Amino acid sequence: MKVGDLVVFNPKPLPGALTAAKYYYRTLERTRGLVGVVLSISGENALISFGNNNIVLNSKYLEVVNEK
Repeated sequence: MKVGDLVVFNPKPLPGALTAAKYYYRTLERTRGLVGVVLSISGENALISFGNNNIVLNSKYLEVVNEK
């Protein structure tokens, strides 16, 4: 994944903790299933723009839709 890629929030293996499940549900509501654009990357975290929402997410929960 690099800056400019299109990504979607897609946590594949959901952990069993209730707190984690609530976090993933809230993040899915914030992203509303939209495709986001990677604005910057810092280590394993990336700043993603989903419409008017800019959200910092761990890259292991993102799926790249396209690559340049």
